[in-house]
Amino acid sequence: MREKDETLVLIPAYNEEKNLERVIENLKKKAPQFDYIIINDGSTDHTEKLCRKKQYHYISLPVNLGLTGAMQTGMKYAKDHGITLSSEQLFLPKSKEQALDFILPALKEDHPVAFLILRHPAHELREDNWHWVTITGFDEEEEKLIWSNCGECEEIDWNMLFDTDKKYYVGIVKFKEEE
Repeated sequence: MREKDETLVLIPAYNEEKNLERVIENLKKKAPQFDYIIINDGSTDHTEKLCRKKQYHYISLPVNLGLTGAMQTGMKYAKDHGITLSSEQLFLPKSKEQALDFILPALKEDHPVAFLILRHPAHELREDNWHWVTITGFDEEEEKLIWSNCGECEEIDWNMLFDTDKKYYVGIVKFKEEE
C-alpha cells in the first residue's frame, strides 16, 4: 500500500454503502497518486461487504466510535505504516484574514487542511449542525474556498463563512508529515 505518494486519505464511514463507491472511484480517478484507508466505523449496513467486494483498503471497527474515534483509528493506522503527522490548530478564527493566513501557507506546501464548521445555518452547507470538509484551494480573485466534500469538489463563497450576522463556530486543523 505504500508505493504511492506519501499522502494517505482517511475516509471515516458509518453506514455509507450508498455513497462509498462513488467517493472511492472519484478519489481513484481524480487523485490516483494518493493512497486511502476507509475506516468502517461499526456500520450496520453493507459498508464492510462493499469494501470486501471492491477490494478497497479498509479497517472495520466492531462498534461505532464516532468521527473522532474513526479518525484516531486512521491516524494510528497511518503511524503504524510509516506516516507520522503533526498538526496545528486554529479554533474560532476572528476574521477571514486570520483564517487565510493559517490556510494558504499549508495549501502552497501541499499539506491537507481540515475545516470543521459547527452550527452554521447556511443552506449551502447542507446541514445546520456541523460540516467537515478538506480544503484543497482558494480562488483569491473570486473569494471562493475550494474543498472536497464526501469526494465531491465544491466551491463556496468565503465571505458567507464569516458572516457576522450568523452565529456559528469554525475550527481549522492543518497537517504535515513530521520531518
